[in-house]
Formats: sequence, structure tokens, C-alpha cells
Amino acid sequence: MPRPCATAPLTAKLLLIQRRGATSMTTSFVPFCNRQTCGCAPPLNAKRSPEALRIFGYPVNGGEFSLEEFETPIVERERAHQALHDLIDTGQAYDLEYTIQPVDGSPQKMVDAIAKVETDMQGTPTLVVGFIQDITKRKQLEEEVQRLASHDVLTGLPNRRLLLERLSQTLAATKRSHHYGALVFLDLDNFKPLNDTHGHQVGDLLLIEVASRLKACVREIDVVARFGGDEFVVLLSDIGADPTTTVALASQMATKIRNKLAETYVLGNSRDPHDSSWVEHHCTASIGCVIFQNHEESVEGILKKADAAMYEAKVAGRNKVVFLQ
Repeated sequence: MPRPCATAPLTAKLLLIQRRGATSMTTSFVPFCNRQTCGCAPPLNAKRSPEALRIFGYPVNGGEFSLEEFETPIVERERAHQALHDLIDTGQAYDLEYTIQPVDGSPQKMVDAIAKVETDMQGTPTLVVGFIQDITKRKQLEEEVQRLASHDVLTGLPNRRLLLERLSQTLAATKRSHHYGALVFLDLDNFKPLNDTHGHQVGDLLLIEVASRLKACVREIDVVARFGGDEFVVLLSDIGADPTTTVALASQMATKIRNKLAETYVLGNSRDPHDSSWVEHHCTASIGCVIFQNHEESVEGILKKADAAMYEAKVAGRNKVVFLQ
């Protein structure tokens, strides 16, 4: 395909055209030549719209800047660079979303960049038309919606849905590695009296603190989830290939969790811990634990076993750890 010519009389420039729903739209008028007969390079400088300059962090009255300066803020520069050159060389339009780090040091942005080649009535390429839109807020909203779908709003922990996905993935991994995993299912022993006496606000503070303590007990590769109400689940991944050692390690982790949750809670919204509105509370947990390795074991079956072990701990007097093989 013909390539833009730096020696042609038409000056390369970019113009801003506002359109509904877009932060900016730029149109680049670029002259073309036949590379086989000319061998020229594309124009190195272009004028950008004020809005495009703002997005990339350049002064809005900056006027011209080079192609290199245009690409500098792009984090995924190689991908964007390739798309631009494919457009010039083959006429292949592109629609890319990529991250930019504005040159003025402002926070990173996500942009949607669209470009295509237009031709005259004879089919000769004459224009490269491009649109640049700041989609940062839209992306942040999408990420927040996705996070809310998979995480508990109160504690920020993975919810039941995400836990089931992770457990399924861990089951598949145990089949490949022949290593064991473990599921620790726990229920707070005296959560309801706290709610009944001091209200749900204080109860929520306890759940938040429980989540924090659980996360402090486990490794980065493990998953702590809020299963619902005052029930939490800890998924331990890759804890060994020997069943005896695995049970010992899982038991050690479950006991560590039990002891940590049994420590006194001091709950309140005031920054002053001596405020009379603060509540001191003692809360233990009944814990059921199962280890697993075989991918043929179902997610529901593992959860059912861990839940049954937890209820055995309740029956045994609470504040206990019970294992089911």
C-alpha cells in the first residue's frame, strides 16, 4: 500500500472534531506516496488537537510534536507502534485500548484509539483518520462492577462465587502436581449475642476484624473468603505431596487461625479506644478442615465435608478444630 510522503506539499496535521460520547476525535491529513518509487519516510511532526494534547499530558498550546513524543506516554508502546505501522503499510485499521502515562506526571489513563485510512475517488490513500478517547472512568467503573460481583462488600474478601472458582482451579492443580490442598471452614461461635446486644454496626466491625486476622494468618497464595453471615473459608493451596505431612501442616494452620481469632476484640468507630462506645468482645471459632488431592472429588463434596467437620467442632464444645479425611 502507498505510504505517507514527507516531501509531499500537503502538511501533516491533526484537527479536533468533537463527537457525542467521545473525549476527543482527531483527523490526520497525511499525504501518501508509492514507497517502491519514492522510498520516503512518513512525516515526523504533526499538530494535535487541544484535547488530545491534554490526554497525553502536553501543554494544550504546544502545537506540533514528533511521532516519538506521541508514543512516549504509551505504556504498551510496542503494541501501539506495530498497529500504527501496520496501518501505514497495509491499510489495516485498528481499534486499541491501551494505558498511557501522561508526560506531565498526572495519573495513568486508559484510552481507546481508533484509526483508519481513507482514499479519494480514484482509491488513492489520502487521509489517516484517528479517534482518541479517554476511557479511564469507564474502565474503573467496569473493574468496580466486576469486583463487586466477586467480592464481599463489607470485608473486601472473595465471596462464595469466587471461592468456588478458586477451589475448582486448585482441584485441577492437585491432579497435575499430585500435591494436596486443604479447605478450612469456620463459623464464629458467639457472633449473634454481639449483634443482639450492640447492634449490626458493631457486628460488622467484628467481621471486618476477623477478615483482617485471617488474612494475616495465611500465605499470599492462599484464599480467604467470606462464605456468608459469620462463616469464613480458607483455601490452602499446594501444601505438600505426603498425606501425613499435609495433615500436620493443615492442622497447624487451622490451630493458628483458631488461636488468632480467640484473641480479645476491641471494637468501635471512635479513634479514642477509651471512648465509652467501644466494645470489648471475646469471640472464638469452630473450625472444620479437610484435605484433598483427587480432581475427581467435587467442589460441592469438599465443601460439604468441611461444613460437616465444622459442625462436629460445634457439637464438641466450640473453639475446636475437627479434621475429616
